[in-house]
Amino acid sequence: MKGLKQKKAHLNEIQIIVVSARVACIGAWHPARVSYTVARAGQNGYHHRTEMNKKIYRLGKVGEETHTAMTKFDRTEKEITPMGGFPHYGVVKGDYLLIKGCCVGPKKRVVTLRQTLLKQTSSVALEEIKLKFIDTSSNG
Repeated sequence: MKGLKQKKAHLNEIQIIVVSARVACIGAWHPARVSYTVARAGQNGYHHRTEMNKKIYRLGKVGEETHTAMTKFDRTEKEITPMGGFPHYGVVKGDYLLIKGCCVGPKKRVVTLRQTLLKQTSSVALEEIKLKFIDTSSNG
């Protein structure tokens, strides 16, 4: 259900089937605003996000040594959270997953991670990972 929506489109009561359809009149001159009952284009609900082919560097569990930013090469005791916390998120208190690259989506929103569909054969995908240093100085 994308495109134009009626006021109860999320309940599957009313929906406009033609994609190119536009509502001719969007309301009276006064009140000088568009009512919520007029069909308008926009998003309904949350988007479904699935991330694939992400290389996992570390899985951190609460209460274990993996929840800190220590590695075999850097034995400095420090938290995994950067100084000042993550923007719009805060301090990491639970389990975490350290992945290579970015993960698109809003903070504090569920993102699904799944295994790859194809067998990874490239040397980059199969190389052994040795974390030497985790930078927690700042996030800006």
